[in-house]
Amino acid sequence: MSKYGKITIEAPSEWEEELTMLLFEAGALGIAVDDPALIKAHLERGDWDASVYDAMQITTGRLTITATFTAEQTAQAAEEIAARIANISEISCSVEELPDIDWQQKWKEGFMPRKVGEKLLIHPCWDENPLPKDRIAVEIEPGMAFGTGDHATTAMVLELIERYLQPGEKVADLGCGTGILAIAALKLGAAQAVGVDIDPICEQVTARHCQLNNVSAAQFHFHCGNILEDQQLQQQLASNSYQLVIANINADIVCRLAGLVKTLLSPQGVFLGSGILDMYSDQVETALAEAGLRIVEHLHQGEWNAYAAIAD
Repeated sequence: MSKYGKITIEAPSEWEEELTMLLFEAGALGIAVDDPALIKAHLERGDWDASVYDAMQITTGRLTITATFTAEQTAQAAEEIAARIANISEISCSVEELPDIDWQQKWKEGFMPRKVGEKLLIHPCWDENPLPKDRIAVEIEPGMAFGTGDHATTAMVLELIERYLQPGEKVADLGCGTGILAIAALKLGAAQAVGVDIDPICEQVTARHCQLNNVSAAQFHFHCGNILEDQQLQQQLASNSYQLVIANINADIVCRLAGLVKTLLSPQGVFLGSGILDMYSDQVETALAEAGLRIVEHLHQGEWNAYAAIAD
């Protein structure tokens, strides 16, 4: 017999607080709220990078609340909720038994080391198998920030870093997420790297990944801020010049960054832009050209695109 059960409620957004409180009072061990309005708000503010939502129609006004209970509490909780929503047609509730699985271990089993390009291996830090001698391992601990090397956008940029990075160069990663791209560049021979992200949690995540990969504070520095709007941050970065500037975000942000990138690139420097869906590739190519950046390589995987460009 299963030890746990799950109750899922679909309801209008205005019911979130009352239903969440009801679930906790009924003994919920944990609750997850999936609200499309929050996703839409993050995208409109430009908080999230390399968005997989670009091609989706996001319908707001309703949400899904999922709560986990012990097996003993599930039936009673379901009865209490059913009684509360009996006459409310806009709210639906379903109950299911959860299999007895070590979910954390199951998730880890599904996250395997992955070869990228000719040299790199994206390696989950918990994997204890011997590392291949012909690969440079980038240790990761997947968490709350985007960028594990598993997504096409990240994998394509890693391939481009391999091709365009020269030993001893400086790298700037705009929208760095986990820091995987900058750290990979350092392990491939870059002398220094800076990472910029609007999300403050990325400072902790990049610090953890630097620790896992033996990257020192002298090699990597994180800046929290909006590079598109923070002029002080722009000036701070522009006081140096970078041989490689990376933006694995989305089409809109890459377009808006194009002009700024030229102020950060050294002569003969390369800009790597990714996170671009097919439907926006023409738009990005036009923005790069208008900013005086000439595309020298275009990678395509699935519905995603990545570009390498140099200043004319």
